Amino acid sequence: MTRDKRRHEIKVRYDDHELATLKAASSAARVPLAVYIRERSFGRTPKPPANHPAIVGDLINELLKIATNFSQLARWAEGEALTSVNAWERIMREDCAGRMIRGDFDKEAAAEHFGALVEQGRCINAIAKDANTERKWPDSRELEAATKALNSVVFKIFPPKQRQQQPARQEKLGA
Repeated sequence: MTRDKRRHEIKVRYDDHELATLKAASSAARVPLAVYIRERSFGRTPKPPANHPAIVGDLINELLKIATNFSQLARWAEGEALTSVNAWERIMREDCAGRMIRGDFDKEAAAEHFGALVEQGRCINAIAKDANTERKWPDSRELEAATKALNSVVFKIFPPKQRQQQPARQEKLGA
């Protein structure tokens, strides 16, 4: 079902106090005044956008911290482990942070799973800190468990992109 474009305008007059109250309420709800008035006129509570700049900035910051930790782990990695750590660093820095900047992520999941992402970031940070202190590659099982848990959170916030089906090519009919 498609919605009709809003074409109708209703002029409503407010006194200074009423308008100030509405503006304060819309600001507190973090929605534009028109959205606030429309939602309230239908008895609905306006929902703030999940793409609030504070959470986006915090998530980008957290992703870059995790990427830096993977970069630190790369100092001690060799062979397949190095490939894996470098891949994780690229995923965090370029793919996830890039998608955040472009707004290409599940905003509700980001708000819901932010704490889990921070927790997994702390685990990766502790592993990287231990590796730097001991100047050696960490226990592979510990890192594998941490990256598995991180992967679970990341895929909730950044679901895989769906490939669009290419339209079938139409054959040219001969004359």
